[in-house]
Amino acid sequence: MIKRSKIGENVKRREERKAKLQASLDSIANQLKDCGALKIIHFGPLARGEVDVKSDLDLLAIMPSSKSGGEWTNFIYDNAEGKIDSKIIVYNEKEFEEELETNPFLENVVGSGRMVYEKIDKGEATKWFTQAKDEFEDADELRSMKKYYLALFHFQQSTEKAIKAYLYSKIRFIEVFYTHSIHELLKIIFEIDEDFKAIRDAKKLDRYYFPTRYPTGLPGVVPSRYFKDPEEAEEAMLLAKGVIDLVERKLNEKKEETNN
Repeated sequence: MIKRSKIGENVKRREERKAKLQASLDSIANQLKDCGALKIIHFGPLARGEVDVKSDLDLLAIMPSSKSGGEWTNFIYDNAEGKIDSKIIVYNEKEFEEELETNPFLENVVGSGRMVYEKIDKGEATKWFTQAKDEFEDADELRSMKKYYLALFHFQQSTEKAIKAYLYSKIRFIEVFYTHSIHELLKIIFEIDEDFKAIRDAKKLDRYYFPTRYPTGLPGVVPSRYFKDPEEAEEAMLLAKGVIDLVERKLNEKKEETNN
């Protein structure tokens, strides 16, 4: 009986700690928003669902580049009040983007943490789609010039950016925008809109992301001399066009819904 009583007491204490952590997360997140946070990610025990009685709160805050991460850290700790022990790691946006590529810890936080808040420019989807369309047109011009290795790469890039444009209009998970894989992006988009299954073959364009650019991408050959097939380039163009056309239709539908 005593052993069961202690187990029950420990479970109760863990649940109480979890509730306090969640309340603290909500409070601190709101304060970080007021400080101007662009993104807030929480990681650690609460994000993993592994809270014990001594767990604290771990947060990553990404702030505007008007101040350094260190200056933002001082500002936040001077102004935010936590109801529970918390550790807030702070970067400005520029520092974060530079550090992410070489810092395994940050990669893990982005990959396994949970997005609490992300401030998204309402025009972000439009910007990404404008770039996608322009890049598609440039790729098709390169195709007409028989610069197939460049055309193939930019068909892949225009498709990636078009899909991200649609995702920007739908979701807020930061990790989506740090992949260049059309295959991975399509897996996410299928869960949001099944209409995109009609362009599932666009994942084939991923084969052009690396080998078209680097002499090490293909054994024993140089990309600029290897990619010479006009039919291959036309197929890539059609795959990219299918995505561009579908995303344009979807974004226009969303715009009409907003206006009505």
